[in-house]
Amino acid sequence: MTKTPSMKIRKRKTAGAVLLAFIMLLAVVIAMPISRTVPNVLATHSCTWNGIDIHPNSCPNSINLNSKGTTPVAILSNGDFDATTVDPSTVEFAGAPISSRGGWAWEDVNNDGLLDFVCHFDTQDLNLDSNSTEATLTCTYDGKGFTGEDSVNIVGP
Repeated sequence: MTKTPSMKIRKRKTAGAVLLAFIMLLAVVIAMPISRTVPNVLATHSCTWNGIDIHPNSCPNSINLNSKGTTPVAILSNGDFDATTVDPSTVEFAGAPISSRGGWAWEDVNNDGLLDFVCHFDTQDLNLDSNSTEATLTCTYDGKGFTGEDSVNIVGP
């Protein structure tokens, strides 16, 4: 099929419209306020940013208490808080220490350019039950206390 001049113009107009729509969407996203939690303050539970993220980048945060695996949790850095200052020996999630099987690492889990503290906990060691709707992580950083909560969705038998 031979392209006519009118087909080239239509393609340019369509590409321009798509680009304009993308720019408008980007402007809306940039204008949206970013929710932040100040470290050392109990965060409210939800699947939005609140200082910690259980099963990073997933919602709901489903946990099968019969699992013999580990549950990942990220402590998220932001402009006011550097998660690389967390003391790993003080981290507890739902009453369990960091797992020797999963360990911990610094990783940018939310692609904001900041390193987050990602740790794994033996699921069967978590102090949760079938009625649990949230879980708490505690630790210290730079000698200060940190507490964060996130929602959980208990699944399985």
